[in-house]
Amino acid sequence: AAQYVLSKIDDLMSTCDFWFGVKGQGGNVIVSPDFGGAYDMGCDFVSGGDWYLSVGANDVVLGLGMAEITESYMGLQNKGWPCGGSSGEALSRFLAEISSGGPSGALVGYSSGPSWDGTDWISKDQGTDGDYPSIGCGILYLWWLNKLGISVDKIVQAGESDGTLSANYAVVMN
Repeated sequence: AAQYVLSKIDDLMSTCDFWFGVKGQGGNVIVSPDFGGAYDMGCDFVSGGDWYLSVGANDVVLGLGMAEITESYMGLQNKGWPCGGSSGEALSRFLAEISSGGPSGALVGYSSGPSWDGTDWISKDQGTDGDYPSIGCGILYLWWLNKLGISVDKIVQAGESDGTLSANYAVVMN
């Protein structure tokens, strides 16, 4: 799994460079059976440049890598995506799903969209990346924009000027 990610990392970083409109920096991918998914320690390439990924099928590990690496890009881009908040987590999961076969692809076991409980998490952010209903709302919003024909790079580069998906919507729809 680690060799597979290594063979794909340049493509993954180039994709992120395009989506975020900034040039990413280096980091370390650590693959182990003991991580319980994936995580990083910060929202940039300095404090968050170590990406911890659980061993699994190659496409799953690559998707988990995309999720964590995009959180480093959020800080570098500096357009308000809160990597520690629900909308930032939704964005990282959305981009990971895109890179690994869509919502029914390799990361289907990590789906959060079905956990949305109807609460409005568009006009506010939960402030944590561990609340599945708010993350689910965010990921459904992002897939909805994409289904409307709005490109991934436009969604990502619009950012969240006030830390909410409603601010993203205002920019994306203009």
